[in-house]
Amino acid sequence: MIDHRDLLTQTKELGLLHYDFIANFVDTDGYWSEMVELMAPLGEMLLIVEPKRDLPLGDPLKAKCVSIHWEFMFGRSRYQTDLAHQGDILRQASVLFDQASLSSTLHTHLGEMNAETLRKAHELLESGRTVGKVVLSVPG
Repeated sequence: MIDHRDLLTQTKELGLLHYDFIANFVDTDGYWSEMVELMAPLGEMLLIVEPKRDLPLGDPLKAKCVSIHWEFMFGRSRYQTDLAHQGDILRQASVLFDQASLSSTLHTHLGEMNAETLRKAHELLESGRTVGKVVLSVPG
């Protein structure tokens, strides 16, 4: 397992210098320079998190001919395009969940939401050490 806080050092120590595909589901800004360095020529980058600042899209990404793909869960419904495909995606996900080929990112369930569990959830998230989702249930 690679610790996301030191991607470049760890990947290089493992001899993993370039990647054909990189998916970032957490922090586009925070990992941008690492992703750019690790991207292989003709590679593809998948992003779902809107960056908070302008990101450099020219070289070396241009020189490497990297494709950047954005995914937004509500894009099809917002723009009323290809709505049937959204249903296909959800059906495929359902099958993969049933087959246990796809699993939830739920990692820590702290119980019902109250002042104590909310405080604990914030502590976990602020530590920067969480893996997967931290969940609180709504009472009732």
